[in-house]
Amino acid sequence: MTGKKDILDLLDRFHPLAYIAIAIIIMVPLLPSGYYLALDMQFGPNSFSGNSFKDFYGLGANSYGGQLPLNMALAAVSDIISVEWTEKILLFAILAICGIGMHTALPKELGISRYFAGLLYMLNPFVFLRFLVGHWTLLLSYAFFPLAVFSFIDFLKKPNDWSKLANAALMAMIVALSSHGAVLLALFCSILLIIYIAKNGFACGMFRFLRYWPYLSLACPIFPKRTGPLRFSLVWFS
Repeated sequence: MTGKKDILDLLDRFHPLAYIAIAIIIMVPLLPSGYYLALDMQFGPNSFSGNSFKDFYGLGANSYGGQLPLNMALAAVSDIISVEWTEKILLFAILAICGIGMHTALPKELGISRYFAGLLYMLNPFVFLRFLVGHWTLLLSYAFFPLAVFSFIDFLKKPNDWSKLANAALMAMIVALSSHGAVLLALFCSILLIIYIAKNGFACGMFRFLRYWPYLSLACPIFPKRTGPLRFSLVWFS
């Protein structure tokens, strides 16, 4: 029994390698030379030219979430390697993080059974369809969603631990790369907060709400950025 337990613990410990291997297998058809062109993912040689950063100069705003930091990071990577390979690495990372994120977010006590959740979250019709139509920002937000939810739960348990707050805020900002992800995260966190208030009282719940909520609202100002005077003050987050 001890030998079997050791093998299971070993498999669980090296779970990132399993999800990375699956992501590589899925990406094999896209490895030959050429861009992956889909409905909403049309990377090309000039994808990160100066004309693509109107939001940086305050000349426009992204309608789908806080994507400026990510676009700047992708532009920096594309200066080192080609835009073509930047796109392929991005898609690979999304697939791998889907599995690794869900697996890591679940309690360690579940052991190897976390593979089921990780594989189901990584390989399902939703991911397949979004992959085909090129909704890569939504998929990237989706990949980090379990980490964002469970980091928020950790924050509710230990609100005075700044590392928990920082981790929850960081995950919220990554999920907010897609406005759809931000809205869903706000819904999930609201439900969790209501449950927490029901168990621990209104004052404790509001204390946690006031510490966490500004990060999500700053990360994805979905509605104000479309209207007059607030547009340029919020453009950095668009």
